[in-house]
Amino acid sequence: KNRWRNGIIGGFLILLLLVTSGDFLSTLGRISFGAAEGRLQGFYHGVEMLMKGRIFGVGPGCYSFARGYYFGYTLEAHNIYGEIIGDLGVPGAIAACFLLWGVIKNNVEILSKLKTANNERSFLYYTTMGIHISLLVRLFISLASHGIYIFHWYFVAAMSIIIGKLTINKIEGGEISKMVVKPFEKIQ
Repeated sequence: KNRWRNGIIGGFLILLLLVTSGDFLSTLGRISFGAAEGRLQGFYHGVEMLMKGRIFGVGPGCYSFARGYYFGYTLEAHNIYGEIIGDLGVPGAIAACFLLWGVIKNNVEILSKLKTANNERSFLYYTTMGIHISLLVRLFISLASHGIYIFHWYFVAAMSIIIGKLTINKIEGGEISKMVVKPFEKIQ
């Protein structure tokens, strides 16, 4: 009961913080003037590029050039899903789905293992939960942003793998400090 109550109160406070922030209000003001339509159009243009025979996409980073060529509009997609489809095509979309599925699956398994081992209040549990939430938030934000080439996706995947290895070692009774290689230490 306390966890649900604390979660609801925390969620409400975060929502209140977002609504009262100046950035949120200015973004909300832009949406009413057609910015949301442009973000949707970025997605549709990515799909249309695919339908024009670009099954492998137009190439990494070439979305705005191809958009200018096909539609006379050279801005970025401002929608990561349209950008993935337009830039990387079907293979890139499949690879992105596999990456996301792998990270989400790994995070859920880590949380389950830590819960089973009664480590719900451990640093690894909270870090995994934070990574998982940041990934889900980034997926939502991606509806209105262009960030396929930012480090966040790769950082989250790497952190998920590292925490998975640390979790297995911790549950098996090993010490986490034995897994850390110190700089300039000779590896045997």
